[in-house]
Amino acid sequence: MLAVRVLVVATIVLACLAEEQNAEAPSELSSAVGAAKTDLWELITTKNFQWVIAIFGLVFGYVALTDGKKFFQWLVLVSVGAVSFCFVLSQLQATWVGNAAKIAKYFASLEVALFMGFAAKKGWDCTQLLLGLAVGMYIFHTVQGVALSVPQIADVATHSVWITALCTLTVLLGCWMTHENHGAGRVMGVLTPLFGSSVVVAAIGYLAMLAFTGDVNTPSKVPSVIEFWNMIVFPMQSQAVGIFHSTDTALTFGTHKFEIDQVLGVFFTIVIFGLSVKYQLKADTDERHALKAPLLAPEKSKPKESAEAVTAAKLP
Repeated sequence: MLAVRVLVVATIVLACLAEEQNAEAPSELSSAVGAAKTDLWELITTKNFQWVIAIFGLVFGYVALTDGKKFFQWLVLVSVGAVSFCFVLSQLQATWVGNAAKIAKYFASLEVALFMGFAAKKGWDCTQLLLGLAVGMYIFHTVQGVALSVPQIADVATHSVWITALCTLTVLLGCWMTHENHGAGRVMGVLTPLFGSSVVVAAIGYLAMLAFTGDVNTPSKVPSVIEFWNMIVFPMQSQAVGIFHSTDTALTFGTHKFEIDQVLGVFFTIVIFGLSVKYQLKADTDERHALKAPLLAPEKSKPKESAEAVTAAKLP
Protein backbone atom coordinates (compact mmCIF):
# COMPACT_ATOMS: atom_id res chain seq x y z
CA MET A 1 0.00 0.00 0.00
CA LEU A 2 2.85 2.37 0.74
CA ALA A 3 4.28 1.86 -2.73
CA VAL A 4 0.86 2.55 -4.25
CA ARG A 5 0.53 5.77 -2.27
CA VAL A 6 3.99 6.93 -3.29
CA LEU A 7 3.18 6.12 -6.90
CA VAL A 8 -0.08 8.07 -6.81
CA VAL A 9 1.56 11.10 -5.21
CA ALA A 10 4.43 11.03 -7.71
CA THR A 11 1.95 10.73 -10.56
CA ILE A 12 -0.01 13.76 -9.41
CA VAL A 13 3.14 15.82 -8.98
CA LEU A 14 4.43 14.86 -12.41
CA ALA A 15 1.05 15.54 -13.95
CA CYS A 16 1.22 19.09 -12.65
CA LEU A 17 4.63 19.46 -14.26
CA ALA A 18 3.79 17.64 -17.49
CA GLU A 19 3.50 20.80 -19.57
CA GLU A 20 6.98 22.00 -18.68
CA GLN A 21 8.48 20.77 -21.94
CA ASN A 22 11.54 23.01 -21.74
CA ALA A 23 12.70 21.96 -18.30
CA GLU A 24 16.42 21.21 -18.31
CA ALA A 25 18.28 18.68 -16.23
CA PRO A 26 20.87 19.90 -13.73
CA SER A 27 24.19 20.67 -15.35
CA GLU A 28 26.04 18.24 -13.07
CA LEU A 29 23.77 15.37 -14.06
CA SER A 30 24.00 16.29 -17.73
CA SER A 31 27.78 16.38 -17.55
CA ALA A 32 27.85 13.03 -15.76
CA VAL A 33 25.64 11.39 -18.36
CA GLY A 34 27.66 13.00 -21.16
CA ALA A 35 30.93 11.80 -19.63
CA ALA A 36 29.53 8.29 -19.25
CA LYS A 37 28.46 8.23 -22.90
CA THR A 38 31.85 9.53 -24.05
CA ASP A 39 33.81 7.02 -21.96
CA LEU A 40 31.58 4.16 -23.08
CA TRP A 41 31.95 5.09 -26.74
CA GLU A 42 35.75 5.28 -26.43
CA LEU A 43 35.75 1.89 -24.73
CA ILE A 44 33.65 0.03 -27.30
CA THR A 45 35.49 1.56 -30.27
CA THR A 46 39.06 0.84 -29.10
CA LYS A 47 40.46 -1.26 -31.94
CA ASN A 48 43.08 -3.23 -30.01
CA PHE A 49 40.59 -4.54 -27.46
CA GLN A 50 37.72 -5.48 -29.76
CA TRP A 51 38.21 -9.17 -29.01
CA VAL A 52 37.46 -8.40 -25.35
CA ILE A 53 34.34 -6.47 -26.40
CA ALA A 54 33.30 -9.44 -28.55
CA ILE A 55 33.64 -11.90 -25.66
CA PHE A 56 31.67 -9.64 -23.32
CA GLY A 57 29.11 -9.24 -26.09
CA LEU A 58 28.69 -13.01 -26.30
CA VAL A 59 28.25 -13.29 -22.53
CA PHE A 60 25.81 -10.40 -22.16
CA GLY A 61 24.01 -11.44 -25.33
CA TYR A 62 23.56 -14.95 -23.97
CA VAL A 63 22.05 -13.60 -20.74
CA ALA A 64 19.75 -11.31 -22.72
CA LEU A 65 18.61 -14.25 -24.84
CA THR A 66 17.93 -16.57 -21.91
CA ASP A 67 16.74 -14.37 -19.02
CA GLY A 68 15.44 -10.93 -19.98
CA LYS A 69 14.43 -9.93 -16.45
CA LYS A 70 17.85 -10.71 -14.99
CA PHE A 71 19.60 -8.99 -17.88
CA PHE A 72 17.45 -5.89 -17.41
CA GLN A 73 18.22 -5.83 -13.69
CA TRP A 74 21.97 -6.05 -14.14
CA LEU A 75 21.89 -3.55 -16.99
CA VAL A 76 20.16 -1.06 -14.68
CA LEU A 77 22.59 -1.71 -11.82
CA VAL A 78 25.62 -1.28 -14.06
CA SER A 79 24.15 1.90 -15.54
CA VAL A 80 23.50 3.34 -12.06
CA GLY A 81 27.07 2.56 -11.04
CA ALA A 82 28.55 3.99 -14.23
CA VAL A 83 26.61 7.26 -14.03
CA SER A 84 27.46 7.60 -10.32
CA PHE A 85 31.14 7.00 -11.04
CA CYS A 86 31.24 9.61 -13.80
CA PHE A 87 29.24 12.10 -11.73
CA VAL A 88 31.58 11.93 -8.73
CA LEU A 89 34.66 11.94 -10.93
CA SER A 90 33.45 15.05 -12.76
CA GLN A 91 33.03 16.81 -9.40
CA LEU A 92 36.52 15.86 -8.18
CA GLN A 93 38.32 16.41 -11.45
CA ALA A 94 38.94 20.13 -10.92
CA THR A 95 39.85 20.11 -7.20
CA TRP A 96 41.69 16.83 -6.60
CA VAL A 97 44.87 17.62 -8.52
CA GLY A 98 47.65 16.41 -6.25
CA ASN A 99 49.78 13.34 -6.89
CA ALA A 100 47.85 11.26 -4.39
CA ALA A 101 44.53 12.84 -5.35
CA LYS A 102 44.94 11.78 -8.98
CA ILE A 103 44.61 8.17 -7.83
CA ALA A 104 42.33 8.74 -4.83
CA LYS A 105 39.61 10.38 -6.89
CA TYR A 106 39.14 7.19 -8.89
CA PHE A 107 38.87 5.11 -5.72
CA ALA A 108 36.38 7.59 -4.25
CA SER A 109 34.32 7.53 -7.43
CA LEU A 110 34.43 3.74 -7.49
CA GLU A 111 33.27 3.60 -3.87
CA VAL A 112 30.27 5.78 -4.62
CA ALA A 113 29.48 3.74 -7.75
CA LEU A 114 29.57 0.45 -5.82
CA PHE A 115 27.45 1.92 -3.05
CA MET A 116 24.81 3.23 -5.46
CA GLY A 117 24.74 -0.05 -7.35
CA PHE A 118 24.42 -2.00 -4.09
CA ALA A 119 21.65 0.32 -2.87
CA ALA A 120 19.76 -0.12 -6.15
CA LYS A 121 20.13 -3.91 -5.81
CA LYS A 122 18.92 -4.02 -2.19
CA GLY A 123 16.00 -1.75 -2.96
CA TRP A 124 15.18 -3.36 -6.30
CA ASP A 125 11.42 -3.12 -5.71
CA CYS A 126 11.61 0.66 -5.33
CA THR A 127 14.12 0.87 -8.19
CA GLN A 128 11.63 -0.86 -10.45
CA LEU A 129 8.97 1.68 -9.49
CA LEU A 130 11.31 4.56 -10.32
CA LEU A 131 12.16 2.95 -13.63
CA GLY A 132 8.47 2.49 -14.30
CA LEU A 133 7.96 6.15 -13.50
CA ALA A 134 10.63 7.14 -16.03
CA VAL A 135 9.26 4.78 -18.70
CA GLY A 136 5.73 5.97 -18.03
CA MET A 137 6.71 9.62 -18.38
CA TYR A 138 8.47 8.86 -21.65
CA ILE A 139 5.32 7.16 -22.94
CA PHE A 140 3.27 10.10 -21.68
CA HIS A 141 5.34 12.70 -23.54
CA THR A 142 5.25 10.58 -26.69
CA VAL A 143 1.46 10.14 -26.60
CA GLN A 144 0.95 13.75 -25.59
CA GLY A 145 3.05 14.95 -28.52
CA VAL A 146 0.97 12.86 -30.91
CA ALA A 147 -2.26 14.12 -29.36
CA LEU A 148 -1.18 17.75 -29.68
CA SER A 149 -0.39 17.22 -33.36
CA VAL A 150 -3.94 16.01 -34.10
CA PRO A 151 -6.19 19.07 -34.64
CA GLN A 152 -9.36 17.23 -33.58
CA ILE A 153 -8.10 16.54 -30.03
CA ALA A 154 -5.45 19.25 -29.60
CA ASP A 155 -7.73 21.39 -27.42
CA VAL A 156 -8.69 18.45 -25.22
CA ALA A 157 -5.04 17.39 -24.86
CA THR A 158 -4.18 20.67 -23.13
CA HIS A 159 -6.82 20.22 -20.43
CA SER A 160 -5.61 19.39 -16.92
CA VAL A 161 -8.00 16.44 -16.58
CA TRP A 162 -6.65 14.87 -19.78
CA ILE A 163 -3.05 15.41 -18.67
CA THR A 164 -3.65 13.95 -15.21
CA ALA A 165 -5.54 10.92 -16.52
CA LEU A 166 -3.07 10.19 -19.31
CA CYS A 167 -0.06 10.65 -17.04
CA THR A 168 -1.54 8.34 -14.41
CA LEU A 169 -2.29 5.61 -16.94
CA THR A 170 1.11 5.78 -18.61
CA VAL A 171 2.98 5.69 -15.29
CA LEU A 172 0.96 2.68 -14.19
CA LEU A 173 1.71 1.06 -17.54
CA GLY A 174 5.42 1.81 -17.14
CA CYS A 175 5.47 0.27 -13.65
CA TRP A 176 3.69 -2.83 -14.97
CA MET A 177 6.19 -3.12 -17.83
CA THR A 178 9.30 -2.91 -15.62
CA HIS A 179 8.23 -4.84 -12.50
CA GLU A 180 9.42 -8.44 -12.43
CA ASN A 181 6.28 -9.66 -10.64
CA HIS A 182 3.98 -8.24 -13.29
CA GLY A 183 4.74 -7.55 -16.95
CA ALA A 184 8.54 -7.46 -17.04
CA GLY A 185 8.78 -11.10 -18.01
CA ARG A 186 6.65 -10.56 -21.10
CA VAL A 187 8.01 -7.13 -22.04
CA MET A 188 11.67 -7.99 -21.49
CA GLY A 189 11.06 -11.36 -23.09
CA VAL A 190 10.58 -9.48 -26.35
CA LEU A 191 12.89 -6.47 -25.97
CA THR A 192 16.05 -8.11 -24.62
CA PRO A 193 16.17 -10.86 -27.30
CA LEU A 194 16.08 -8.12 -29.93
CA PHE A 195 19.20 -6.61 -28.38
CA GLY A 196 20.87 -9.87 -27.44
CA SER A 197 20.48 -11.52 -30.83
CA SER A 198 22.03 -8.57 -32.68
CA VAL A 199 24.94 -8.36 -30.22
CA VAL A 200 25.65 -12.10 -30.42
CA VAL A 201 25.59 -12.10 -34.23
CA ALA A 202 27.82 -9.01 -34.34
CA ALA A 203 30.33 -10.56 -31.93
CA ILE A 204 30.39 -13.83 -33.89
CA GLY A 205 30.85 -11.87 -37.13
CA TYR A 206 33.83 -10.00 -35.67
CA LEU A 207 35.49 -13.15 -34.29
CA ALA A 208 34.88 -15.00 -37.57
CA MET A 209 36.52 -12.24 -39.59
CA LEU A 210 39.38 -12.01 -37.10
CA ALA A 211 40.03 -15.72 -37.55
CA PHE A 212 39.55 -15.54 -41.33
CA THR A 213 42.00 -12.68 -41.88
CA GLY A 214 44.56 -14.12 -39.48
CA ASP A 215 45.22 -10.68 -37.98
CA VAL A 216 45.11 -11.92 -34.40
CA ASN A 217 48.25 -9.93 -33.56
CA THR A 218 46.95 -6.82 -35.34
CA PRO A 219 43.22 -6.74 -34.56
CA SER A 220 43.05 -3.04 -35.41
CA LYS A 221 42.79 -4.01 -39.09
CA VAL A 222 39.45 -5.76 -38.48
CA PRO A 223 36.28 -3.61 -38.25
CA SER A 224 35.02 -3.10 -34.69
CA VAL A 225 32.13 -4.97 -33.12
CA ILE A 226 30.02 -1.82 -33.14
CA GLU A 227 30.46 -1.62 -36.93
CA PHE A 228 29.13 -5.17 -37.28
CA TRP A 229 26.25 -4.27 -34.96
CA ASN A 230 25.41 -1.12 -36.93
CA MET A 231 25.40 -3.16 -40.14
CA ILE A 232 22.77 -5.48 -38.63
CA VAL A 233 20.58 -2.91 -36.88
CA PHE A 234 20.83 -0.19 -39.54
CA PRO A 235 21.40 -2.13 -42.77
CA MET A 236 20.20 0.69 -45.02
CA GLN A 237 22.36 3.42 -43.49
CA SER A 238 25.53 1.57 -42.45
CA GLN A 239 28.48 0.29 -44.43
CA ALA A 240 28.68 -3.48 -44.84
CA VAL A 241 31.59 -5.20 -43.08
CA GLY A 242 32.62 -8.82 -42.87
CA ILE A 243 34.34 -11.64 -44.67
CA PHE A 244 32.35 -11.43 -47.89
CA HIS A 245 32.66 -7.65 -48.08
CA SER A 246 36.43 -7.86 -47.63
CA THR A 247 36.64 -10.24 -50.61
CA ASP A 248 34.24 -8.08 -52.67
CA THR A 249 31.66 -10.88 -52.88
CA ALA A 250 27.99 -9.91 -53.12
CA LEU A 251 24.64 -11.07 -54.46
CA THR A 252 23.55 -9.26 -57.62
CA PHE A 253 20.03 -9.38 -59.02
CA GLY A 254 19.79 -7.17 -62.07
CA THR A 255 20.73 -3.67 -60.92
CA HIS A 256 20.34 -4.50 -57.23
CA LYS A 257 23.35 -5.51 -55.15
CA PHE A 258 22.95 -7.22 -51.78
CA GLU A 259 25.82 -7.59 -49.34
CA ILE A 260 26.04 -11.20 -48.15
CA ASP A 261 27.31 -10.15 -44.72
CA GLN A 262 24.26 -7.94 -44.17
CA VAL A 263 21.84 -10.60 -45.42
CA LEU A 264 23.33 -13.30 -43.20
CA GLY A 265 23.57 -10.96 -40.21
CA VAL A 266 19.94 -9.89 -40.40
CA PHE A 267 18.76 -13.45 -41.11
CA PHE A 268 20.51 -15.04 -38.12
CA THR A 269 19.46 -12.14 -35.89
CA ILE A 270 15.80 -12.75 -36.77
CA VAL A 271 16.11 -16.51 -36.27
CA ILE A 272 17.84 -16.21 -32.87
CA PHE A 273 15.39 -13.48 -31.84
CA GLY A 274 12.39 -15.68 -32.61
CA LEU A 275 13.77 -18.69 -30.75
CA SER A 276 14.68 -16.57 -27.72
CA VAL A 277 11.26 -14.89 -27.56
CA LYS A 278 9.53 -18.27 -27.70
CA TYR A 279 11.77 -19.65 -24.95
CA GLN A 280 11.46 -16.65 -22.62
CA LEU A 281 7.71 -16.22 -22.98
CA LYS A 282 7.19 -19.92 -22.29
CA ALA A 283 9.44 -19.72 -19.23
CA ASP A 284 7.55 -16.67 -17.96
CA THR A 285 4.21 -18.40 -18.50
CA ASP A 286 5.38 -21.48 -16.61
CA GLU A 287 6.69 -19.29 -13.78
CA ARG A 288 3.41 -17.41 -13.43
CA HIS A 289 1.43 -20.64 -13.46
CA ALA A 290 3.71 -22.09 -10.79
CA LEU A 291 3.12 -19.06 -8.56
CA LYS A 292 -0.64 -19.43 -8.90
CA ALA A 293 -0.56 -23.13 -8.05
CA PRO A 294 -1.17 -24.08 -4.38
CA LEU A 295 2.01 -24.38 -2.38
CA LEU A 296 0.92 -27.66 -0.85
CA ALA A 297 -1.37 -30.15 -2.45
CA PRO A 298 -4.37 -31.00 -0.24
CA GLU A 299 -3.86 -34.17 1.64
CA LYS A 300 -6.17 -37.00 0.71
CA SER A 301 -8.37 -38.10 3.57
CA LYS A 302 -7.41 -41.49 4.80
CA PRO A 303 -10.19 -44.10 4.85
CA LYS A 304 -11.50 -44.80 8.30
CA GLU A 305 -10.50 -48.14 9.70
CA SER A 306 -13.26 -50.52 10.48
CA ALA A 307 -14.13 -51.43 14.08
CA GLU A 308 -12.99 -55.01 13.49
CA ALA A 309 -9.54 -53.85 12.32
CA VAL A 310 -9.15 -51.62 15.36
CA THR A 311 -10.14 -54.43 17.69
CA ALA A 312 -7.77 -56.86 15.97
CA ALA A 313 -4.91 -54.42 16.29
CA LYS A 314 -5.45 -54.13 20.05
CA LEU A 315 -5.35 -57.87 20.60
CA PRO A 316 -1.97 -59.36 21.59
